[in-house]
Amino acid sequence: MTSCVVAEVTEIFARETDHKAQGEELQVLLNNFFPSQVSSGSDIEPLMCLIEAVSRHFISTVATRLDQCLLPLSAIRLIAERTLNILNSRAISYEEQSSVFRQKLACVHEQEGRFVEAAHTLIGIPVESGQRPFSAEQKMSLYLRIGRLLLEAGHCCEAEQYVNRASLLQAEARSDRLNIDHKVVYARVLDSKRKFIDAAQRYHELSLLSELPVADKKIALTRAISCTILANPAQLPTFGLLEKMYLDKLIKNNEFIIKILLFKLLEFENELPVHQRTDEKGESIVRSVIVEHNMAAVSRLYNNISLETLGQLLGIEAEKAEYIAAQMISTNRLKGRIDQIEGYVHFEKRDPLKLWDEQILSFCHQVNKVTDMITAAHPELSAK
Repeated sequence: MTSCVVAEVTEIFARETDHKAQGEELQVLLNNFFPSQVSSGSDIEPLMCLIEAVSRHFISTVATRLDQCLLPLSAIRLIAERTLNILNSRAISYEEQSSVFRQKLACVHEQEGRFVEAAHTLIGIPVESGQRPFSAEQKMSLYLRIGRLLLEAGHCCEAEQYVNRASLLQAEARSDRLNIDHKVVYARVLDSKRKFIDAAQRYHELSLLSELPVADKKIALTRAISCTILANPAQLPTFGLLEKMYLDKLIKNNEFIIKILLFKLLEFENELPVHQRTDEKGESIVRSVIVEHNMAAVSRLYNNISLETLGQLLGIEAEKAEYIAAQMISTNRLKGRIDQIEGYVHFEKRDPLKLWDEQILSFCHQVNKVTDMITAAHPELSAK
């Protein structure tokens, strides 16, 4: 069969000198040798021989035929992989055709849930080659697609690299659609890396975009709320719990109403994606948020407190309380120091007058910001 295919192709090229006529006869061969079903590699051997023997234009025709055929994904994957193996030996001359088949193979991998393989297949596309230059829009679209696939596979650090590459192309690409896609993928990267405050801000910005459908806006807003809840400081979705946190009151597990709220919180936690449920150490992020809130509340009630008593108030062991206090102090989320010899935490009290001045300054900055936004949106009001 292999020698028969080669012989027929050779005869066509010897008999026909017109490219159009060659293409028509090769199309007839393609119809004859394109498999209607694939049970093993031998079923596609005639097609592979045909691909090896013909031109770049014909290989593009094969790619188009794959879009139109009713073969199962496994068969399309086999044909695409074998074709790419053939084209690899002619990489420079067949860059465009190779890129087309890589796109198709990546689609098959994605549909079958092999996100890493799909991403690495796309990474092999030579976007910087001089043979087939890619536009800024094409590069940005490709990088974002790779980023999305890597996120699906849980490889957030590698995904961030490709999202950052896409970021550098935003000004050159000038595409509103791609800019929205970039916002979505970047928000997911921040979310996956548990940078919940930044992710919440990005999701909230997405929920305000008029270009997005209502359903997508709701999804973005839901994710913004989830990330806000998980961020430090936490803001929980039930009023009683929220009120206690706002007033810097301790949240005690033995209070009946708080037990109910914590039960609702557990239900909320169970609906979160896996990366939002636990941190890198496998501990509950929601529970950690509650403990850190209580730690901040204690710092406003006490000048100093023993680690043993602190642990009792927080509902954890003294060693764990010391560790959390140290983490919060080192990241400037808590003002104080730990005396390990005496076993005490000493909290620093801020000057209320200085704090009042800072709040006034912050308020003035916010007023100026709002004024600038109104001026930018309605210059006629500023002129008056």
